[in-house]
Amino acid sequence: MKLESLREAAEQNLPTLSHDEPTSAGSESDGGKFSGAAPLRVIFPASCGVSSAQSLSLYSQFSEKENKKFMKDLDKHKKIAVLIDADNAQHTKLKLILDELSTHGHIVVKRAYGDWSSEYLKNWRTPLNELAVQPVQQFAYTVGKNATDAAMIIDAMDLLYSDKFDAFALVSSDSDFTRLAARLRESEVFVFGVGQEKTPASFRNSCDRFILTENLGSSDSGDVSEPVESEKGIQVISSEQERNSQIISLLRMGWKTYQDEAGWANVAAVGSFVKRSKPDFDPRSYGAAKITEIISQFNHTFEVKRCTGKGGGVIVVFKPVA
Repeated sequence: MKLESLREAAEQNLPTLSHDEPTSAGSESDGGKFSGAAPLRVIFPASCGVSSAQSLSLYSQFSEKENKKFMKDLDKHKKIAVLIDADNAQHTKLKLILDELSTHGHIVVKRAYGDWSSEYLKNWRTPLNELAVQPVQQFAYTVGKNATDAAMIIDAMDLLYSDKFDAFALVSSDSDFTRLAARLRESEVFVFGVGQEKTPASFRNSCDRFILTENLGSSDSGDVSEPVESEKGIQVISSEQERNSQIISLLRMGWKTYQDEAGWANVAAVGSFVKRSKPDFDPRSYGAAKITEIISQFNHTFEVKRCTGKGGGVIVVFKPVA
């Protein structure tokens, strides 16, 4: 029976799937790569008229195709090494941080550095075990000196020279990792920084992208939304007003760079510009899901329009209000 006939028969009489007993050498169809796994068999109903040999042939073709497709899809993702400075990170946010990083690629290495004999890190044990994060012990050699940073930096360079990773995620609110982030970027790997709002600007800007932990899950503290009056009666600009002023300025710069002859700029192009210019930019800081929503919030400053592109897709453009 030809392969086309077998497929047609299979569509009319759906086969069932069955697992054999686990083997120690893997199946022949996968080249023995999945040692110890139970190989999958495709069992066709008798009405299909498919012999055992033909069934095995179909399975071999199916298995090889699916395995190659899976590995191809996996190769498309960044291979990420996550290094956590436990002394300057939040154990309550650990799962949220890993979930966020997983949306950007495949996490290969997960390590957390600290002096685990310290009472200060006692609450880290449960999340480290549950999330399969490898704890790396580093005793403090002298009081007041942090040996954890040095251990994390040395490991980062070892992993970099292995040439196995496309990206590094440095989880810390400590500016001591500014030079490490810059060095990793010099080697043309993508660098994520993850930390709190208090993280110094030097570390934020040394990363390709900086993720604020306040934007992951419920916020730890509310933002001030209105001007605050000081003891002397002078109005102080709130953090939200300052943030809005910064993003509006960046959007204007992006518009000037990417505007067309009619004065409209593509939101996607400007959004990429904003992320490059401000690594800690995150739409969630503005109560939005994407940059289009942020621009729409400033409707007194920018005008937004949706157009149909060449392929029929929707293109969002904007320009300052005249």
